[in-house]
Amino acid sequence: MLNTEKNIGELNRIVETYKKSYSIDYENLKYRWHPLNPISIYYRQAQERSLAEIFRSIDFSIRGMKVLDAGCGNGRFLRYLISVGAIPKDLHGIDLVDDRINEARSLSPRECIYEVGSISELPYPNSNFDMVTQLTVFSSILDRNMRVDASREVCRVLKKNGLILWYDMKDGASVSTRGIELSELTQLFPDFELIHFMEVHPTGAAKLIRYPFLLNIAEKFYPKKSHILTLLKKKN
Repeated sequence: MLNTEKNIGELNRIVETYKKSYSIDYENLKYRWHPLNPISIYYRQAQERSLAEIFRSIDFSIRGMKVLDAGCGNGRFLRYLISVGAIPKDLHGIDLVDDRINEARSLSPRECIYEVGSISELPYPNSNFDMVTQLTVFSSILDRNMRVDASREVCRVLKKNGLILWYDMKDGASVSTRGIELSELTQLFPDFELIHFMEVHPTGAAKLIRYPFLLNIAEKFYPKKSHILTLLKKKN
């Protein structure tokens, strides 16, 4: 049975959730994830600062790497990778929502390759990518079996010594998300080693957006963090 057939109910739920709750209305500046909303700006900038810290710490270059962004949305993260050295023709993105893929194609360089599809059944050959990135995709999958299918597919399409760049919620739950602690992450990817690990964003950061001084203190000293950012390497 194909993964997409086995997971059809969960796939439909995810598509409906994103179309209903995460479809950006560019006229609505109050929408939480509008690019100009302070909450959206904070998480975007904090994420990029943390990525820069990881890349510098291991002397990492994205140049020449063939990358798949699974759950790419409108391609924002691939465009970020271009800004730090990635070559557009090496970049691939896949997402369940066709509207997002259409937007990604219109906003990104033409050399970037986008497809509509599921992370639980990737339309790529084995050992095809140097790195797979996923940003808050696995936390959107509530079904445990589909998470396992997705992790296996990510492993399959990665080359020997390939990398996974993982950014996702580590705690918290709602009707549409469930965080993934480090223990589950290592269970999903047992044949990988963590070459860099960070917990980022103080829990409740969105409530401190209006108080930059307090938010800065919380980022440095508050022990509870809401997300995991890590780089994993496929073992030989």
